[in-house]
Amino acid sequence: MRKIDLKNLFTGVLLFCSAIVIGILLIFRLTHRGHIGIGPVRFGKLFIIMCALLSGSIYFFRRM
Repeated sequence: MRKIDLKNLFTGVLLFCSAIVIGILLIFRLTHRGHIGIGPVRFGKLFIIMCALLSGSIYFFRRM
């Protein structure tokens, strides 16, 4: 039986939760236009950060 590496597990969970929070912010921006002041450039930057966080969480989950 494999031993679970808790460091990789917690890092993956933390990155995944961060990506979820950014995703909620982006969805809010798309559905409530103009209320939180995120323009198209910031939207693109947040989208790239969200994708990087998701790929990082997948990387750490696979290392487990």
